[in-house]
Amino acid sequence: AAIVLVILVVWFFYFVSLISGKSAPDIVIILQKPYYSIPLIVMVLASLYHASLGMQVIIEDYVPNLFIRWSLIMTVRGFSYLTIISTIAAISYLMVL
Repeated sequence: AAIVLVILVVWFFYFVSLISGKSAPDIVIILQKPYYSIPLIVMVLASLYHASLGMQVIIEDYVPNLFIRWSLIMTVRGFSYLTIISTIAAISYLMVL
């Protein structure tokens, strides 16, 4: 995931420079193009996967109670899954407008 993120961060800087100063309807038009929306979805997926793995390592290192540790890891994963589903739904909705 980290290697993919390095490439996507470079693309993301380009994308932000492309949409900076644009109005919301113009950004929607840009995001309706698959060559902008798909890398954005992949970047969100890779970022959340990378972040959840990092949080899991921190939780495993610093939370001694097994039940609390498991609960926190499941909470982080649940938040990540919810964010992934919301992102895909939002960008998919923009693509069908």
